[in-house]
Amino acid sequence: MTAEAIAQSLQARRTGPGRWMARCPAHHDRTPSLSITDRNGTVLVHCFAGCRQAEVIEALRARGLWPERKAEWLPREQYREERKRRDSYREAERWKEALLLALEHARRDAWHEFLECEAASEKEERAEALTRLFELAREHRRIRNLNGTELVMAHAKALQSDAKGVAELLNYAADDDRNAREITAAIVAMLAMAQQAEMARRAS
Repeated sequence: MTAEAIAQSLQARRTGPGRWMARCPAHHDRTPSLSITDRNGTVLVHCFAGCRQAEVIEALRARGLWPERKAEWLPREQYREERKRRDSYREAERWKEALLLALEHARRDAWHEFLECEAASEKEERAEALTRLFELAREHRRIRNLNGTELVMAHAKALQSDAKGVAELLNYAADDDRNAREITAAIVAMLAMAQQAEMARRAS
């Protein structure tokens, strides 16, 4: 994976020849703090917000943007530990994305409930809906800011306390993603049919 390919995947901003700035994938980065540099074919990364280089590389690996370590580079036991740690991080990332999606949907529903109470002048219900909105916003911000070791520990705790709930959450996110892809495919097909009909009309 080249520095330019990593930069493109992270939607980085070019700052000079062979240099880019991107949002760091190892923490919730509102302003780009990750420096990506191509130095004679070698990729150099540095997070100015304080993430350790190993954390940045692990986050890039989880996104498929950094080469996997080859087995022969490490002793067998150390390689197994490395692989286990990497798999745990990827599973935690999937859980985080699914949880954020569920929270977004809950925030949308709470907002609709608030608007309905506002329209009906139901003060108590309106106050409850507003409180719910604030609670969901705080939880969304907390989960969004989980990265690295904190994220892996939170995922492990969720698995220990409610493994079935974690599995249902992942299935929920997968179904939502599948539905979105099906809707997109249907729209593309409809546009293609409309284009063909228009071309046939012009030809006749």
